[in-house]
Amino acid sequence: MKRRLFVAADIPKSLAVGFSAYQKTLSINQVSWTREEDFHLTVAFLGYVTEENIPSVEKEISLIAGITKQFELHYDRVILAPPGKDASMIWAKLAPSEQYSDLVGKIYSNVKPYITEQTRTERIPHITLARIKQGIVLEESSLAQPELEQKKFVVDQISLFESKPIEGASEYTRLSTFKLEGN
Repeated sequence: MKRRLFVAADIPKSLAVGFSAYQKTLSINQVSWTREEDFHLTVAFLGYVTEENIPSVEKEISLIAGITKQFELHYDRVILAPPGKDASMIWAKLAPSEQYSDLVGKIYSNVKPYITEQTRTERIPHITLARIKQGIVLEESSLAQPELEQKKFVVDQISLFESKPIEGASEYTRLSTFKLEGN
């Protein structure tokens, strides 16, 4: 059996509350809003992995976490995403980070043998705020920018999640968590 997996990091509760409040200020009905409890920093979308390969994926992520230092990320702005393509999501984009990009690259490189199909490998740190319903076109000008009390946070651990589609949204199950322990 194949399972749909991704690697993510938790975000602070205060940031999640800020994004949830922001969602309520937008009068956009043609989207499926991410629930506050499901906000996360997307690190690597792996796609489908066979059940028997999940322990190998976990081992690879554990090895990477063991040599990766904690790092700080800073909120930049809300955008339609993915950049350069027809918008299918609304992201809270974070400022570029060499440490984040390095982590993403290592994960994709090390787990590639266990992924059943080619996935997106963008290295844009982001938090998905909404998925845009198919056939809907939004303009970036319809996105006011949020007022956030907290705009930065430390990534000190990452988790492997399973994503299951449910009625226009997704249900996330945390499979394992790995502390970033590099020196």
